[in-house]
Amino acid sequence: MPMKIQPVVSTDSICNKESGLASVHSSMAQTNASIVLEDHHSSMKNEIAKKQSHRCSGCFSVQVFIIMAITILLMTCSCLVWLTSFLSTKQALNDLTKDLMISAGRNVLTYVDSQIRPIIAATQTVADDYNIGLVPKFPSFPYLHTKFNAFNPYGIGLIFSDELHTFNLFGVPPNEVLSYYYKPVDEYVLYTMSVNASNGAITGQLKVTPNYDIVKQSYWVYSFEQFPKLKTEHVIGEPYYVPGGGYTIYCCVKLYDPTEYAKGNKRVVGVAKTNLSLNLIQKFLAGLKILGSGFVLVSQTDNDLVIGGSINTRADDGISRVSIYDLKDQNAGDLMKNIQSVYGSLARAPGFISLSSNGVDYYVLKLEYTLANLVWAVFVVVPKGEIELATNISTGVTVAVAVVVTIIGILIAIFIGYTTTAPLRHLEKQFSKIKTMDFEHLEFISSVFKEVDKIFVYLHDMVVWLNEIKTFVPESVFVQLKNYSKDHNPQHPTSTNLITPAEQSDIGSVNYSMSSISSLLIGQKKGNTLFKMGLSARNSAVVRIWLSNFVAKNSSHEITSVFAKISSGLCAIAKAVQADFQALSVDEYQLTLSPESTSNTTNSKKSVQVQALEAALKFAKVVSNINDTSDVAKIKCRIGVSSGQTYAGNLGCSSFRSFFVVGGLPENAKKMSRLADILGCKILTDSTTLDDETVKQFVVRPVERLLLYPSIHNELNAEPVISTVYEVTKEKVVDESEWMYELQAQEHHQQIEEFDSMFVLGKNYEYLAEYALFDVIKASVSQLEEHLILHTNDRIASRLLKIMRILYQYAKDDQNAVSLHRLLTHYHSRLEYSLNEVFPSISDLESAGPKR
Repeated sequence: MPMKIQPVVSTDSICNKESGLASVHSSMAQTNASIVLEDHHSSMKNEIAKKQSHRCSGCFSVQVFIIMAITILLMTCSCLVWLTSFLSTKQALNDLTKDLMISAGRNVLTYVDSQIRPIIAATQTVADDYNIGLVPKFPSFPYLHTKFNAFNPYGIGLIFSDELHTFNLFGVPPNEVLSYYYKPVDEYVLYTMSVNASNGAITGQLKVTPNYDIVKQSYWVYSFEQFPKLKTEHVIGEPYYVPGGGYTIYCCVKLYDPTEYAKGNKRVVGVAKTNLSLNLIQKFLAGLKILGSGFVLVSQTDNDLVIGGSINTRADDGISRVSIYDLKDQNAGDLMKNIQSVYGSLARAPGFISLSSNGVDYYVLKLEYTLANLVWAVFVVVPKGEIELATNISTGVTVAVAVVVTIIGILIAIFIGYTTTAPLRHLEKQFSKIKTMDFEHLEFISSVFKEVDKIFVYLHDMVVWLNEIKTFVPESVFVQLKNYSKDHNPQHPTSTNLITPAEQSDIGSVNYSMSSISSLLIGQKKGNTLFKMGLSARNSAVVRIWLSNFVAKNSSHEITSVFAKISSGLCAIAKAVQADFQALSVDEYQLTLSPESTSNTTNSKKSVQVQALEAALKFAKVVSNINDTSDVAKIKCRIGVSSGQTYAGNLGCSSFRSFFVVGGLPENAKKMSRLADILGCKILTDSTTLDDETVKQFVVRPVERLLLYPSIHNELNAEPVISTVYEVTKEKVVDESEWMYELQAQEHHQQIEEFDSMFVLGKNYEYLAEYALFDVIKASVSQLEEHLILHTNDRIASRLLKIMRILYQYAKDDQNAVSLHRLLTHYHSRLEYSLNEVFPSISDLESAGPKR
């Protein structure tokens, strides 16, 4: 028999308010009548983990283990006392300290070398460029700017007896700026010009220094004194103070007349000079930490003046240089004086020294850094007290061995008790999982104790058999198992709660009686039971899934292949939300959700309505994926979701038990799945499911007014109610990977809201007069016509427009008997089967006859 939608405008006393259905739900009793299931079942076959085994399995008894543990305890304590005395030697600590000091000293030498060698290379590069004629006596600004950026010195350039051209940093750190120093020929004036750091262009004048004679400058005099002494092309100069910038060293390389140099003659005409600020070395040294109060010093060997250190090495005036013997921080000056008095001078001191100063013993490591004419001394100083602290601790350990042995004895005794009972504790955890048929999380271990190891062997064999039975038990049984510890309360006997009478609505009413309750509920809780028999009131949601063309459009082979994918997806969804899953046929399925079943899930804070719609959307996605990946006819997935207060529970006898939902929810969900097939929708739901929380999370639009059953059937004399049916399209979320489509999603939501305003059926317009209600209907017709121009394939809008046009024509008639208010609120459709008689025609008989 074909199914059809029959529009109905009723004037009978059918409850047209959607709240009528909610009224039925709120007035139901919370009854918990149950009987005991006598059998224990398991669900969903899972592969059982194999028992782990090793060579020592079952080899020892508990008594042997305790004896061996005590013996090991005594041997361990004896070894610890001996090892403590042996390892706490002073020589080992001294060697470790010396290695640490050498490592710190080498780090200092490496850093100093990494700063000085580049300035020598930079100076030599500039000198070579001039000597071979690549650079004139007056070098270009881009040339000096390029060299300055390449080597990053404090200053670089060419200096002659009568003129000077250099790029330098000018000013007080950290406010230094790049500047150009030059002295013109025939002038004894040094000009300092500001330079653009990005392109090397002159931007202004900073300073003018009069009476500047190059040949009288210290760097010129010192360099030309050292060239013949060292017989080298370059000289590293003494540190000198730059006002506002600290101390600086420099490197000078001879400049030759390019013309004579090309002929093989070397006539010195000036020097290439590069500066290096000692602030860089001082900052590095200040950041070094050597064993708590240890420190590092770097000084010149020829005059014992300090270059820098990890302690305070600055003079009180901040300008003068300090002798290493005058340092006050950590009495470093007195220590160096003692070394000088012992060895005659610091230069004669050996590489590693152990001596006392001011009552404090020190280890001193001396290293030298030599490069060209530069010779610096590096001192790494560590107080012996820092090292001997470890020795004192080692001595204390020896004294405390007796206490430690006692403590270890106690700990081992605890360990013995813990070890012997660990298998029993593990067994307790495994049996608690077996109690709830949670076989996939069982762990089977082996034990060195023969008795315990045999227990695990027998337990493994038992679980293997139980796992074979598990797949025959429905999911609802496992929901009861997991909630048993929470719900079961043996101290208080269970009494049957009465169902309160329903509230009277303004149009219809629902009456309840104790006799109807008695006929609906079965049994009473007996003692300390596990499984409940009978029906109990609960807030539930039913998801009815119908694959309308699955059987008709596919072969048996295709059905077999695709059904495996469908059932796999449904099982995964049902397990995720802890729903009861029932396969009603090969193309129709039902999921039942309730707060009792979903309380153990990760989404337990969500209502059953939200979880039911999420499950429906997930399964629709599963079917969509199957359609995209399988070479079968496109499966039409039609889903109806209904929720509310209903009765659900286990029914049956000792030989058969099953989970059922009694009432209108399954039938309503089925009816909406059929309506979805007619309207071409994937998911439909009723107004009860769309509470305030649900509406905020899903994109929905009204599609029809349908006559639905209350959550409790005619056993309680409840009448059907008219409910608005909504299409659920998707969730109101935008994935992070789809943020670019957020604007498109907002436009879609706006279209849905606009469609909701066009759907005037069932809305309360009591505040409007009849003539105003006529304008509402007229506006709805106009909006629907505009909507269909843009969305010509919208079957729902097309059907709604047809209905609204009929209502519009009816409203234009002044002689109509039914008010427009009642017309809109009572309009609904019936979804029903029809019985039609069909007689064959003569042409049909002729076509069925034999052909000649």
